Amino acid sequence: MGGRYIGAYFFIPLDQRPATDGELFAKLGEQPNGYFGPLIVTDRNVTVLSGHVCVQLYFLANSLHRLQSEASDEPLTLERDPALPFAYAIRDGAAATGTEVVILETHNAEPERILERYWMVLVNDVSALAAEWFGLLYLCDDWVRDWDPGPVLVDRDMLTDGRGCILFGGRGRLRWY
Repeated sequence: MGGRYIGAYFFIPLDQRPATDGELFAKLGEQPNGYFGPLIVTDRNVTVLSGHVCVQLYFLANSLHRLQSEASDEPLTLERDPALPFAYAIRDGAAATGTEVVILETHNAEPERILERYWMVLVNDVSALAAEWFGLLYLCDDWVRDWDPGPVLVDRDMLTDGRGCILFGGRGRLRWY
């Protein structure tokens, strides 16, 4: 892959994995034309880990920037963020596949860097994952049910609606970073 990319890493328990990777990508919500929500998937991969399968979807970084540039609000509220459909696509794909954690890396989409943090997924360390300040972090409802993050870890935009919890990396225009 050339250029700068962002990566979405879905950690799905092995017992939730569909029979084929094609079924898995379709269940996540990737369309036959290559779209995932409002963005086009430029590359994808599946890595089998000890207790999960890690599905990796990559997108051109400038496609997320381009979506955000459509907003004229200052400050940019969460409800008016033109990139919000991308967050919903991640959440919907996670819910459909039984995903426990999704990490959207908007700075350095290198699978090795994310997989080095897999131990946090294995031990359900929600606070450690939140402390990484990824561009977006999705956590399934079971993981956040009794979680008490404290004010520092949630000093950013957040979506909670009974279909998991999404923590963004920041607020306003820096929400995804």
